[in-house]
Amino acid sequence: MIRSGRAEASAALGDILWLFQQDNDWMPKLHARADCRDFCGQLIARGWVIVATDGPEALGFLARDDAEICSFYLHPRAQGQGVGKRLIAAAKRERNRLWLK
Repeated sequence: MIRSGRAEASAALGDILWLFQQDNDWMPKLHARADCRDFCGQLIARGWVIVATDGPEALGFLARDDAEICSFYLHPRAQGQGVGKRLIAAAKRERNRLWLK
C-alpha cells in the first residue's frame, strides 16, 4: 500500500535512511540515527512524503518537493520486490515529470 507520510512514521523512515547510510560504503556516515529520524519528520511535516507499507511496517519512502525527488529510500529487505517502482508510479500520478539533483 502507498499512503501519505504521517508524523508517527518518522522514526521508521529515519531508520530506513540510517540503514542505507550504514549499508553503503560510499555513503558518508554523517548522521546519527536520531538525526535521520528528525530529518524524516521534517519531510513529513512539509507534506512531501509518500510511504510504501506492508500492513503497519514501512518498506520505503519517497519525498518530493513538487517535481523534485528529494529522498527515495527502501528498507534492505524490500529491495528488488517492486516497492520502488510503486513509489515512483504513485509520484508520477501527481506529477508527470520528476527529476533528481
